[in-house]
Amino acid sequence: MTDHGVCANPHLDCNSRNSSGSDLSHESEGESKREPVSEWLLEDLWSKRIFYNDHESTLKELRDLVVEKSKREDNRHKFICPSMEDIPDIFKQLVLYTQRALAFSFNESGQIGDGVFNVENYEEALRAMADFDSFEVKLNSEIEKIGLCHNRSMLILSWCFKIREFLRMYKEIAHCKLSKAVSKTQYTELLRAFTRVVHLDPRVGTEREMQINTINVTSTPDLHFVKNMPATRFQVIRTTLLACVEAKRQVSGPEFFCMEESVLAQHGGELLLEVQESVLFPRVLGMICWQSSVMLTYLDLNRKHLEEIIKGEESSLKKERSMIYYTKSFDYLVKEQRDELLETLFWLGYIQTMAK
Repeated sequence: MTDHGVCANPHLDCNSRNSSGSDLSHESEGESKREPVSEWLLEDLWSKRIFYNDHESTLKELRDLVVEKSKREDNRHKFICPSMEDIPDIFKQLVLYTQRALAFSFNESGQIGDGVFNVENYEEALRAMADFDSFEVKLNSEIEKIGLCHNRSMLILSWCFKIREFLRMYKEIAHCKLSKAVSKTQYTELLRAFTRVVHLDPRVGTEREMQINTINVTSTPDLHFVKNMPATRFQVIRTTLLACVEAKRQVSGPEFFCMEESVLAQHGGELLLEVQESVLFPRVLGMICWQSSVMLTYLDLNRKHLEEIIKGEESSLKKERSMIYYTKSFDYLVKEQRDELLETLFWLGYIQTMAK
């Protein structure tokens, strides 16, 4: 551990700066240099006085921090995040329904890399789909007895459809594993299907840019989660609730201190560039993903620090310090870990799609 907040294991391969073609490039002397955050090292974050916290936060600690910071006066959009206790009961009920409906565990950690012949997971995927058929019949019977209003019934019907899509997607991946490696694209699609279950709305990432001193820093995350905020009666501001870097396929392990420095550096850069589009400006939520594991992150930045980063004056930056908070990793294909994560993801789903 260093005074910068984090020091990843030194044996991990850190290949964020390629020897071929990775130098800063520009077309002419009069134009700004371009630098993708995929080339950043942790030192690039540290030079901007952004550090990873020296310990994990629990999911509740992260939620509470996000809610508290959203009340600050420097919140551009004046959007205050509701607490978990304040979200509608139907979302809390959907957490319980999902825990009951997805009773399976596909233990990815037990496999030795991708492409391993694994009949058990494929058969388990087929059983999970059959089990959900039975669960849906019981659920429909419960709903008829309770007599839910139209809006709540439609919400549950939508949820059932998304559960089926998620199970179908994993069945395809499990089938693929019988004979070949699973691609990064497939893992990204699986993540999209899972986040839709909790009423998050994943979008394909678009390029972000930030002018830092004379350098034009760029990034393009695989996914981000956009919230539409009304600016006037006729205009909608598209803001980011949750920024997500690329779905990694690293094999070094999903725990924070096992992660490659290049992954941490890139993610920190992604968060920084997403700040200006964030519904929580000047702060932003994020997610690091690899295979079926996810880790939630939160960049706690203030406006003055952001202004100093853009100016790029080292003497002024030395007075600032901002932190990236992070949770432990959760494998959403393992029931115990998925059940622990669901409450927070449904909270985010409500904030993105319904909270005003």
